[in-house]
Amino acid sequence: MGSRHKVLSLFGVALLCCASIESARAQNMGAQREDLKKIAADTYIYAYPMVVMATTREVMTAVPRANHDQAPVNQLASKRVLPDGKATQAYPEPDTLTSLAWLDLKEPQVVSIPNAGNRFVVFSMISAWGEVFASPGSRVGGNNEKQLLLPELPESYGCLWPC
Repeated sequence: MGSRHKVLSLFGVALLCCASIESARAQNMGAQREDLKKIAADTYIYAYPMVVMATTREVMTAVPRANHDQAPVNQLASKRVLPDGKATQAYPEPDTLTSLAWLDLKEPQVVSIPNAGNRFVVFSMISAWGEVFASPGSRVGGNNEKQLLLPELPESYGCLWPC
């Protein structure tokens, strides 16, 4: 075998090795891309609701005093009249008076629920992910006056909002 033939054979083997390595890299990159797609989907599913909730909280608590739509942290914002037909805002329950509060659970909070008489009341508690995790009210505990103790979140739970 001449030296030219040897060089071409070695070049061919090197080319084959490079092609094999590139093929393995491409397969690995494909697997990495699939992993990245899954990570991106999981991030969107689990983190995006918290981002939306944090943004909503910032907007709804950026006031010095409570009004019908907004209130500082740990204060109630209460609608005192039902919307009329000229309302420009969408209401999911236009026949219901609502109140809302953003509670800071770095320390325990006590929520006082007054006697509701013969009216139906419900106090939905919603997590940062938008899940209703408790709904105390007249259906569960009757219409008597109640005191709810909401414990502080343990430090191991982490911080959902800017701390």
